Amino acid sequence: MMIQVHNRLSLFHQFSWRFGFYFSSFCHIFATVNFNPIRMQRRFTFFIFTLFISLASFSQIAMSFEEAQSQGIQISMLDSLYLSGIHSDSSKAVFADQQQEYIKAYYAMLHDLNAYLNQNDFRWGGQTRCFNRIYFDESGEIDYFLFNFQEGELAAEKQDEFAVLLNEFIGEFKFSLSKNVKFAQCSPVNFRDIL
Repeated sequence: MMIQVHNRLSLFHQFSWRFGFYFSSFCHIFATVNFNPIRMQRRFTFFIFTLFISLASFSQIAMSFEEAQSQGIQISMLDSLYLSGIHSDSSKAVFADQQQEYIKAYYAMLHDLNAYLNQNDFRWGGQTRCFNRIYFDESGEIDYFLFNFQEGELAAEKQDEFAVLLNEFIGEFKFSLSKNVKFAQCSPVNFRDIL
């Protein structure tokens, strides 16, 4: 499946724009000619709340490729920011010196995810093929987990349930290997019930 990527602002530029917008709003709040302490307190509370919500939107994310595209998350941009965990050209691989350990850790992560899904009453009902792109930060925590099921492979309600549980999983998960660099891994996966 070909993914079309729209030209949008990078996450850094989106954050910079949001911060600038909220900072200018903050300055406007305190530059009010009619100084009213109660009104100012309400405005300041609103400012802090909206800033918090804005910053929280940059947390860990699990979603389908289509949803990522509709939210302006560019796969090509992510690929330029995150290096390959392993690569056919070992000079381009973050874990070139630890390939076997990396592969073992990656498969363990997928097994843990599948076990987590099954423990939370998510059933595949047979072998289900999925393609994923996973983006890890420097410490091994997941920034983005993007997935794609072939059309007809999994019902829409089941995909929604998968996304909810996947978000819960990545909120607690940390990859067992890390380097001081962001890295990514993509692969097809065949999920099936294990419990």
